[in-house]
Amino acid sequence: MRLILLYIILLLSFPAFGQVYTMQNGSVTTCSGTFYDSGGSANFYQNGESYVFTICPDSPGQFVQLDFTEWSTQPGADIMFIYNGPNTGSPSFNGLGWSGTALTDGP
Repeated sequence: MRLILLYIILLLSFPAFGQVYTMQNGSVTTCSGTFYDSGGSANFYQNGESYVFTICPDSPGQFVQLDFTEWSTQPGADIMFIYNGPNTGSPSFNGLGWSGTALTDGP
C-alpha cells in the first residue's frame, strides 16, 4: 500500500503572493503559497511515495489555513494525513486520513 504522509499541505491563502512548494521531505515557514504533489502543477505523483512536509506559520500564535482547490488520489491506497503539530506523533485532523476524490472521504 502506498502511503502519502504529510503534516500540513496544499494550497495556502493568497497564492498569488506566495511561493510554489512541491511535495518533498522537509519544512517551510511561510504565510502564503501554493502547494503541489511531487508531480507539480502538470504531472501526477509517483508510485511508492511517502513524504513528511511541515508548513509552519511565520510567527508564533499564527495558524496555517489550507484551501483545497483540487483533490484526487487512488481511493483506499494513496492516503494523506494532516497533523496538528510538529511531527507525525501529533493528533491528526482525521484519524483515517484522506483518499479518493472528496476531502470528506476517509480511506
